[in-house]
Amino acid sequence: MKRFLVTVIVTCLAFQSHAEKWVNVGAAVSQEFGQADIYADADSAVRTGELASIKTKSLVDQTIDEVNFDCKKNLLFTKFGDQFSTDKEIVGKGGTVKWPVALLKNLQSTACKRSYEFWK
Repeated sequence: MKRFLVTVIVTCLAFQSHAEKWVNVGAAVSQEFGQADIYADADSAVRTGELASIKTKSLVDQTIDEVNFDCKKNLLFTKFGDQFSTDKEIVGKGGTVKWPVALLKNLQSTACKRSYEFWK
């Protein structure tokens, strides 16, 4: 019986240590897939000064990417080194993907929240 209880407790702790909180932040529009909902893992948000990062994923292709922001200057940085303003729609090369301003603002506000603001 003790072994069973220990196994249950250890299993619960293992699941708890890998907590994720995926929230829908909006939808991008793709020529290939149409509208694709974008999710952000609020638990992955890390902020250091005015710089923040957060993990995102699309249910269309199931890829997980990290997006970085300058919270003060309203800039988004991609893993490829590109820099975009969050005040304008982002259009991918050849117009294949569009990220509307509402999506960018929701993603930025989720990433840029300070740790004490998550409890509000």
